[in-house]
Amino acid sequence: MLFTALLAGSCGGGGGDDVPVAQAPPAAAIGPAAPAPAPAPAAAPTPPAAVPPPPAAVPAPPTAAPNPPAPAPAGSIAATFVATVFADSPQAGAMSLNDTGQVAYTATTATGERARFFDGAAVRDISAETGRAVALNAAGMVTGFLVRGSPHIFSWLPGPPEVLSVIDTSPSVSTVPAAINTSGQMAGTLADRGFRTGFRRNPDGTGQSLEAIGSGMIVGTEGLFINTAATIAGLSSTPAGGTHAALWVVGQPVVDVGTLGGANSSVAALNDAGQVAGQAELANGQQRAYRWSASQGIVDLGTLGGPDSAAAAMNAAGWVAGSASTADGHTLATLWRDATPLSLGTLGGTDSAATVVNAAGQVGGRASTAGGAHHAFLWSQLDGMVDLNARVGSADVGLLQEIVALAQDGSVLATTDRGTLVLLRPAK
Repeated sequence: MLFTALLAGSCGGGGGDDVPVAQAPPAAAIGPAAPAPAPAPAAAPTPPAAVPPPPAAVPAPPTAAPNPPAPAPAGSIAATFVATVFADSPQAGAMSLNDTGQVAYTATTATGERARFFDGAAVRDISAETGRAVALNAAGMVTGFLVRGSPHIFSWLPGPPEVLSVIDTSPSVSTVPAAINTSGQMAGTLADRGFRTGFRRNPDGTGQSLEAIGSGMIVGTEGLFINTAATIAGLSSTPAGGTHAALWVVGQPVVDVGTLGGANSSVAALNDAGQVAGQAELANGQQRAYRWSASQGIVDLGTLGGPDSAAAAMNAAGWVAGSASTADGHTLATLWRDATPLSLGTLGGTDSAATVVNAAGQVGGRASTAGGAHHAFLWSQLDGMVDLNARVGSADVGLLQEIVALAQDGSVLATTDRGTLVLLRPAK
């Protein structure tokens, strides 16, 4: 179900007149809940099976915003948003937004989880089967998995005509994607009988398994991110028994991103320049945000005076957003434009965390208020930290608690205290 409304506010947090809310009928929901995926070793990919087209779209046009304001300066936060509320709550798993305002997400229904797609005007089920949507690319292509005994990766194009392809359909193997690039290539993990193997898959089902660090074996890996060159960032086991962030460039051996002196590292982001961001252990066990590049290797991004920091996202310029601890024991949303941490502050409370960053340098996440509640925020160099709830006026969208996706134009996906997902788009 969709609701649309105009959200408005001044730069100082004032309200505006509300547009009446438009309501559309709920999308269909079918099927039992998805079982957990089983783990697995590398296996040759199976060509995609032919699948009937998904159900018809449920119409839900958003209300147009009257008298929209002039566009905000580049990098600034819009004062007026058009809101679309996905009322088929609660949502589960990953939630994706592209720069055309399309959204892929998973709705939890009375009869199971459903992968769903919003085309900017209406929501439709990607399939009538139980499954999840995981990631979305700029062309509106979605990857996720359908549960057919075990989870199986799919790719889906909204069309017309709609095209759904299910890959690796062996009943003993589960394949779960994590990311999709502009060409429709996917990164993910195959699991079978206790072994896990990362993979790169093409839309036609062909692809490669990802070898582990130091062993040459294709087990003990996970594919988590993929860029336009089909380079994958993910995780690999090591001969010493640790887990390291790793990079797989097409046609080249696996690259060990390494650690900062400890046993383990993880990955949070990959950009088209081949830079990797994540979290790595120091020799003393403390955790630090890092940025890795082929020219500089792994670089400790530091903290705000405390022992730990963590990366959550990175933009095309290599700016890293995340959180860092302070000397007095708090954790604050942090932006690293170079190797120097910049605190983004709070909304009057004691803690915050950044989760997303776009090419314009806008950062989104959650921050506590003086009353202790967490509110969704956007930050820019021009505006500082802005509580999005202060710009909703009287529109009934619930309490915006956290931003989970951020487009280049400043559109955001946010979660609410009602378990719903809200898309906020700057009024044009």
